[in-house]
Amino acid sequence: MSIISLTTQHNVAVLTLTNGENRQNPQFAHQLKQALAEVVENLTAFSYASDRCH
Repeated sequence: MSIISLTTQHNVAVLTLTNGENRQNPQFAHQLKQALAEVVENLTAFSYASDRCH
């Protein structure tokens, strides 16, 4: 079960905690790390595309 939801709104990454009490534990840390890696990956792709548009 995913405890973190990642969405983007107007080029802003939004992480939503979706597990009730949202306790910090190894599962939370793992999913947060994955979500942040996805944010960085998307930011890198966006930056690369923006650089090519100019």
